[in-house]
Amino acid sequence: MTTSKNIAARGVVTYSGSLVGLTFGVPNVVDISVQTMRQCRFAGALREWWPVGMHQMLTADIVEQVLEKPELILDCLLHDGPESVYGDTPTPIKTDERRKHENDLLKRVYESLSIVMPTAEQHKVIKEADVLALAAESAELGHQAFTSMLEEIGKVLKDSDKVLRARAIMNAMYQDFNPLEALRAEGRHVQDYRNRLFKTILFRIRQ
Repeated sequence: MTTSKNIAARGVVTYSGSLVGLTFGVPNVVDISVQTMRQCRFAGALREWWPVGMHQMLTADIVEQVLEKPELILDCLLHDGPESVYGDTPTPIKTDERRKHENDLLKRVYESLSIVMPTAEQHKVIKEADVLALAAESAELGHQAFTSMLEEIGKVLKDSDKVLRARAIMNAMYQDFNPLEALRAEGRHVQDYRNRLFKTILFRIRQ
């Protein structure tokens, strides 16, 4: 017979061999960089394959170059980090319980790295960068899967200058994208993402 205690003790073994459950454990930087690069955005319902890891780097580039908030690069690189364990669930069908589990895991990630979570005001900027990334991905990947989120991104889409700049970043990134370099643990995109994480974590700690 399965009990709630047994369920609570269950976990997912990460790429590096750590055990992560609903209330314990945490993926490390290598786990996040490898595993989010193997998770497709929008549950795979896109015209082309585009991983969560690339989305996080896109969001980081947008927060730096479009919103001019370089101090939030690390937070954008980590904002979907829990999907390394939980996988990608499109926002329109994500439950409150799922959001809670993701938020709890993200807090554990920050604690494990000895860095502070973003403030409420900073979170708004990160969300804006995230939405701009979504708009840019929608324009480049051109799939109906994004249409269910158009109302949510409507306010951001009104700022055509920001959207155009985000699309330019996305276009350049996509033109250079090689799926095999995202799927391989030692692939170029995985290494780029991992190196950016390490660099920005060290910078944050030294501040």
